[in-house]
Amino acid sequence: MTESISDLGRRYVAVVLHVAQDSGGDAVVGVARAWLDYLFHPMLAIFKREKPEPSSSQTPTLDDSSSVILGASRGLQVSLREQVFTRDRRQCVLTGTLDAGTVWADLEASIPTNPRLGILAAAHILPYCFNNFQEDCRRELKDAARTWDMLKSWTCLDLNKLAGEKMMQPRNAILLNSVEHLLFGKFALYFDKDAFPSDENKYKVRFPKQTMLSNGERSPDLDVLFVANNGIPCPDPEFLRIHAAFAKSFTYRVLLSMWSLLREMRRNYRGKPQPEPLATSQEVRDRGSIFVGNIYRATTPDEAQARVKHLKHFVHRSRKATHEIAAWRCMVLKPGRTGLDGPDDFELKQGSKDDGESWAGGKVLKVMQNMAVIDAVVIVSRWYGGTMLGPARFAHIETCAEEVCKAFKRTEELQDHLTTLRTLDDILSDLRKQLSALNPEPPSESLATPESTPDSPEPSPARDQNSKKPDYQGLDVTKAKRLIQARESSIKSVRALIAKNSEKT
Repeated sequence: MTESISDLGRRYVAVVLHVAQDSGGDAVVGVARAWLDYLFHPMLAIFKREKPEPSSSQTPTLDDSSSVILGASRGLQVSLREQVFTRDRRQCVLTGTLDAGTVWADLEASIPTNPRLGILAAAHILPYCFNNFQEDCRRELKDAARTWDMLKSWTCLDLNKLAGEKMMQPRNAILLNSVEHLLFGKFALYFDKDAFPSDENKYKVRFPKQTMLSNGERSPDLDVLFVANNGIPCPDPEFLRIHAAFAKSFTYRVLLSMWSLLREMRRNYRGKPQPEPLATSQEVRDRGSIFVGNIYRATTPDEAQARVKHLKHFVHRSRKATHEIAAWRCMVLKPGRTGLDGPDDFELKQGSKDDGESWAGGKVLKVMQNMAVIDAVVIVSRWYGGTMLGPARFAHIETCAEEVCKAFKRTEELQDHLTTLRTLDDILSDLRKQLSALNPEPPSESLATPESTPDSPEPSPARDQNSKKPDYQGLDVTKAKRLIQARESSIKSVRALIAKNSEKT
């Protein structure tokens, strides 16, 4: 709201927030999500063609004004390029770089000694891709129209200034080198009119963060004066103010940092094994809202927080949840302890996060406490469907949490049984070696293999000492219990044989 370029734009934000506040906290979150999905993210992700899912029915309603923005032919780009090249004298307005493709075309042009050459392009101030409507793609048309409508409401932009072919006019473009073109498109630099309010076409170049230009300068102190040439007008100050408003908003909301963080996270994830949930619940749907629970192994609170970020920013990157409600319980060493002195060296660390869904984190934590789940983090994701559910939402959150906690306990029980089973296997192997040393002849089948059952994955007990260990992959709790009983019976039988042979010797 602070960076809107007009009083009416600020009033629009205030009114929408006021109406949403009267409808409850979910509506406020829905409005914020709508602005991010349909206004700020599309502007920031100009070069990405993915379209976010609607987060809430609280999105401000469309009016007919967006319909005046008609598709413009991409062929007009050639004409636009020629006009902008002429107006800006084939030089990048920031670095003075000359276009390598056209600098020699006009032999009468005054070319400086040792000119800096580059690839220049006419950079749109307001992005062309929003105007690229396809009649056969209703969803893209709907999303683009929504973005234009919100852009109009926030900036009070007169859409008639960009209707149809006007999108490709010189007033909506400036000549930039390829590097500066990319920085301008991602709002890493902008033109500040407030620095020179009395000079109509003079601007101060601002850099929200330390940035290197193509000429090697880092965030230089630059003033730019646009001059009309051959009847070709200067860039529209209103368009540049809108671009600057987005750049300032991204800076103040740390969205640029978040964008860089997400890109860094994606780079780090490539080629590395990703944490997999131990269990995922069934979807719970109610009046458009969707609830899904996941549980991850986490032995420290930091690891739990990392799993929440992984789910939110990586797993759900293409379908952002409205809330990622989390709770964790971890048994950790006390400061200065080694763990060698027993249970007193450990303490339980637990916590929760609501992520905008008040009291929801505590509900998930209570489920974990009741089911004695430790060394895990439970995350219940909610996609808001536009209708507030009241207390019913907590029942759905608890249902998802209970389902994954039960699965976690079953997994823990199975792992305990497998550990016991492998320990018994080692004991039985050692006992068989002792028996072989006492009696070179192999024991009878009835005594040596009482544990063999149709479900047992173990090879014949008459195996030699170098035989492979049993593979228990795919075993369930019931079969594991049965095999444990069989191993205990085998150990008892082999010990009896050892005792009998020892008496003989």
